[in-house]
Amino acid sequence: MTMNKVAAGLLGSLGMVLLVSITIWVVNPSPFTRYVLMFPDTAGGDQHHEIRNLPHRAGRRDAIHVFLSEIILGPADVGAVPFLPKETRILGVFLDEKKRLFVNFSGDVLFTGQSETALEDVIQILKQNILFNFRFVDSVTVTIDGQVPGFPPIIEH
Repeated sequence: MTMNKVAAGLLGSLGMVLLVSITIWVVNPSPFTRYVLMFPDTAGGDQHHEIRNLPHRAGRRDAIHVFLSEIILGPADVGAVPFLPKETRILGVFLDEKKRLFVNFSGDVLFTGQSETALEDVIQILKQNILFNFRFVDSVTVTIDGQVPGFPPIIEH
């Protein structure tokens, strides 16, 4: 009889610990957000996907900025190829009320050692990464030093 009381007390204590743990987990969510980063594959395949847990940011614009910084760092796996030079800087991230995202990179993004066509591919992969991970974004416009690639430069007088 006393053995049943001990087992019941132990089971009750374990249940209470479980309940407290679940409550803490619900009240304090993970400080990280899971993202899927897509990079070109070294073998010439379609894409290489990497899952990364990045620090959670409350603001959407800040979350995108952290994500883009991670893209610039490049892949962790040797089976993938970075598509942005490590010297690239994020000059601005703006999300308007119509869910249009505008991202401005430094001119370092141009020095990939690749052709103009490759720059178009880089921008396409970048857009694909953003639209996949941030479902609230409807469109992405990428500028380099404030200029839209492929358009005549804006000259201020």
